[in-house]
Amino acid sequence: VAALLKSRRIKADWVLDEGGEITRKEIPGLQGKPVALIGTSEKGYLSVNLKVNIEGGHSSMPKPETAVDVLITAIQKLRAKPFPASFGGSTGDFFRYLGPEMPFTSKMAIANQWLFKPLLFSIYEKSAGGNALLSGLSRSEIEIVLKRMPCCKCAIALSLAKTAFAAG
Repeated sequence: VAALLKSRRIKADWVLDEGGEITRKEIPGLQGKPVALIGTSEKGYLSVNLKVNIEGGHSSMPKPETAVDVLITAIQKLRAKPFPASFGGSTGDFFRYLGPEMPFTSKMAIANQWLFKPLLFSIYEKSAGGNALLSGLSRSEIEIVLKRMPCCKCAIALSLAKTAFAAG
């Protein structure tokens, strides 16, 4: 793009870069074809500190449930409740635009999501990029800090386009 603008003697005062990458391999059904990924939605970041305060026991007489046990259960509950996968918002626009460029079977599945949604989800959820496209919540890292009081920091990427989250 820069070379094209330069060849036309266009000089920008400023640039707003919402671009991703131009890929030939990331989109199932379009391998080999260049697809420019443009950022139309943003993911935020949420840092959650989990702390457990349970009286410790002695190694010869451990308590039935330790602070680490409680912490592990909390982390498992966080991981068990991701945002549901969807083809809504900008993701839906993405598929409506690229669907006609895909082979017949993919084109048919995308045009008839009411019937093929589970199949499409299973295909896209297999890759990290596809899963991030469909789901608004991903756990990117869990930093474990064990001192006197076990705690951990969970780095969670949130899609600002998603609005509902089932807590529990």
